[in-house]
Amino acid sequence: MDPLPTGPVTFLFTDVEGSTRLLERLGPAFGSILTRQAELIRAAVLESGGHVFGTEGDALFAVFAAPADAVRAARASQTALAAEVWPAGISLRVRMGVHTGEGTLGGDNYVGLDVHRVARIAASGHGGQIVASGSTREAVDHGPERFAWLDLGEHRLKDLERPERLYQLTADGLIRQFPPLRTVSTRPNNLPVEMTSFIARGTELQTIGSLVRSSRLVTLTGPAGTGKTRLAVETARELLGEFADGVQFVDLSAVGDAELVGPTIGSTLGAIETPGRPLEQVIAETQGGRESLLVVDTFEHLLAGAPFLGRLLALVPRMKAIVTSRAPLRIAGEQEYAVEPFPTPDPRHSESVAETALNPAIQLFVERARAVRPSFELNGANANAVRAIVARLDGLPLAIELGAAWLRVLAPAAIAERLASGLPMLDSGARDRPTRQQTLRGAIAWSYDLLAPPDQALLLRLGIFSGGADLAAVEAVCAPQEELGLDAFTGLATLIDANLVRQVETDHGDPRFRLLETIRDFARDRLSADPGLLDALGRRHVDYVLRVALEREVDLRGAGLATALDRLDHDHDNLRAALRWCLDQGDAETGIRIATAVWRYWQIRGHLTEGRRLVTELLALPAATARTARRADGLTTLGSLAYWQVDAPATTSAYREALDIHRELGDTDRIATALSNLAFGAMLDSDTAEAATLFGESLPIHRESGDTRGLAATLVALGLLAASDAPVEGRAMMAEAEALYRALDDRYWVSQVQIGTSVVERSAGDLGAARARLASAIVMVDDLEDVSATAQIFDQLASVDLAAGHWERAVRLAAAASRLRDEEGAGRPPPAFARVPDIRAGAAAAIGSERVAEAWADGRRLPRAAAAELARQSAAEPTPLLVSPE
Repeated sequence: MDPLPTGPVTFLFTDVEGSTRLLERLGPAFGSILTRQAELIRAAVLESGGHVFGTEGDALFAVFAAPADAVRAARASQTALAAEVWPAGISLRVRMGVHTGEGTLGGDNYVGLDVHRVARIAASGHGGQIVASGSTREAVDHGPERFAWLDLGEHRLKDLERPERLYQLTADGLIRQFPPLRTVSTRPNNLPVEMTSFIARGTELQTIGSLVRSSRLVTLTGPAGTGKTRLAVETARELLGEFADGVQFVDLSAVGDAELVGPTIGSTLGAIETPGRPLEQVIAETQGGRESLLVVDTFEHLLAGAPFLGRLLALVPRMKAIVTSRAPLRIAGEQEYAVEPFPTPDPRHSESVAETALNPAIQLFVERARAVRPSFELNGANANAVRAIVARLDGLPLAIELGAAWLRVLAPAAIAERLASGLPMLDSGARDRPTRQQTLRGAIAWSYDLLAPPDQALLLRLGIFSGGADLAAVEAVCAPQEELGLDAFTGLATLIDANLVRQVETDHGDPRFRLLETIRDFARDRLSADPGLLDALGRRHVDYVLRVALEREVDLRGAGLATALDRLDHDHDNLRAALRWCLDQGDAETGIRIATAVWRYWQIRGHLTEGRRLVTELLALPAATARTARRADGLTTLGSLAYWQVDAPATTSAYREALDIHRELGDTDRIATALSNLAFGAMLDSDTAEAATLFGESLPIHRESGDTRGLAATLVALGLLAASDAPVEGRAMMAEAEALYRALDDRYWVSQVQIGTSVVERSAGDLGAARARLASAIVMVDDLEDVSATAQIFDQLASVDLAAGHWERAVRLAAAASRLRDEEGAGRPPPAFARVPDIRAGAAAAIGSERVAEAWADGRRLPRAAAAELARQSAAEPTPLLVSPE
């Protein structure tokens, strides 16, 4: 493909008129119609020497080096579209805009004001119409080919200050008569002129536009800083052409009395109050049969005035309204639309700069960053910091704009670091904003001040939670009924209505309630003014987390594993906060109890490094130095985390000290478990003889004491040790262990036994039996989302594929396992247990190092879901017995 032209170029933008209505009418069949219209336009563009450089929905974007080629392509496209016989009796109309300007490339796309200008020109037209800018007409009029034009006059386009003189291309076969262009200057309005571009809310604009067409009153609700006002204004601009008598904008932010809602609206609409007559009737008479749209901004502090708006709409049947409010109006006919923050990338997961640049929150940051630092570019050096910034700011447009402004003095990494400490950086913004929007703190305080004192107190207390809480947690920690005289659910409902608290549905059915991090920072800042209350809430929070952790510990060992993992996912930030509180307060006892209860969750979900660091810090507290059973529990937890990171010295050291403490205390049952743990540590050092001795020592103690779990774990280890030399014995021990774990309904360990048995079967040469075991394990592990076990399965299937001659798949699976460990925190079992050969070396001997390198790179790129599908294909592969198990 030829490179895209730069310098003076001519753009052609096209899009289908009424595509949403056609989609509603035709359903999936509309897709083939869109494809056909794009084929016709694309053919005309290529025939005229142009380049199609982008598509979005039903829109198509093309560029030409010569202006006449662009005009010729537009004319040919409309002619072809008009000649096409469309199915279902529809008349497909496409509007087109042509503009000549500067072609500046940003990556593989065009950037700059001229791209926005041609988009606005195209949007101003009607289906079947070709609208061109004055620069295009002037350029082609100096060429050899003559085109016919209609002068449509000067127009002000949305978001653009400089008016544009527009022309309609006419030719035989093209429609000549169209309604007036849909530009800002063709409909009366007082919409505020925005000085910044509108970022990435096309879907919301379409949805709200559809709601306005079908409803009389649409209320945009959402927390502070989500961009409700801007979205309402942009929607109104989009709909200008549909309201013959225009759009009127009413700003209520400075109005302090609900009784003034009516007079403020009336004044904007030019109605004069008449003594003795209801104002809504006076307004209705002045509006008559006018078809208009009313945009009423910032209604949340004047909700008592909402009935006036309801009465007005009832009296003026052709008037519609868009309202912005942090709480719904609760009047008849209201259609609520919740404005969400931008979705944000997960800063913990790496992605390319190109992928990052597609995120709308990132796009907003970059756009606003260039306003203060024109040379700013998203690149490999700053992408991670920018991801962290927008994630920390919850994707809130206002917060992102305030954060980007700090690029005047700080690099992105410094902004990200400082934001981690709270809100102070977001205390200055554009002076031409309303006062409440000049700082994010002010925007949140505006909503807070509208609450009754008990609701204010509940909001601040909710700041003690990190990542949200369920109703039981709110009642236990915040004590709303006992200390605030407030029913918890009623208080939460009030805060949800005010868009200060969000309700999040969960898979296990109990809803959770959470604050955006920016609102939580506000709450914590206010709480800090009362150290006694903050300390009391912190103690209650830790006690509640401990209770939850102990309940989940039981579930992690039984049939409730999947639910326990899901619940701990939701409470992970609360776990972190509670453990940090224990460290700050020196409470080693509670911290170790929490960590010991949830370490298996950390292992399954890939939080090994974080968990190990926290436990290490807890054990270093002065209160944890005494040689007690609690210290031994912490050491056992530390050794288990180190084990899954294949850190032999740390594993052995922690397990050995735990064993010594249990021996000092004379705890026979725990001595047996500690012996088994130390044997697992020996496996990391590949000291199979020592491991066998220790396991042999612990086995009879487990049997005699009736410690089913200890017995089963020891049998698994001994079965793996016997895999090569005594596979029959190995199978028998694995079978006994599986039966014990199934009796306990312990799904985690049943899946581990399946993986371990596959090692025994592979060592015996029965690859088919190994695949069958791994196929069974995949089902369990998928359900549990166990990242560590997933990596184990990938490794084991890679080993089976290598032995069976599926070399490239073997390498891809091994690479996928490697990525899970490097990027998602998956743990690794000891090599003496896993018995995974060098997959790359083995495959290279058969297919060469170059193909191995390609397969490895491909496997490292696979997302977990795609790699899991590859693993399922491998597990389903029919494989004969390769060698005799004897």
